[in-house]
Amino acid sequence: MPKGNGKRGAMTPHRFFCINCGAEGIPIYRRVSRQYAAGHRKKLFCPWCREMVNHIECVTDEDVKQFKEDFEEGIYKDEAEESLLACRSTWQR
Repeated sequence: MPKGNGKRGAMTPHRFFCINCGAEGIPIYRRVSRQYAAGHRKKLFCPWCREMVNHIECVTDEDVKQFKEDFEEGIYKDEAEESLLACRSTWQR
């Protein structure tokens, strides 16, 4: 549900799910005028993996259901490994 924020406009919560462990990360509120499509990737810190990993952005409950089905099928497995390797290499410099 959009929340009014005075001058900045209405904001909606977007849920992010880790592609490595499948757990829900920290939600981010986005302006209604600056929405991303479902499935958008964002590199965030996963408190369960304790690493920076790509997360999948989910806006609706249907997006969450689709993510969980895809995660169970192993669709994100290769992408998660690549994401972890890329993040680890940038932190070690």
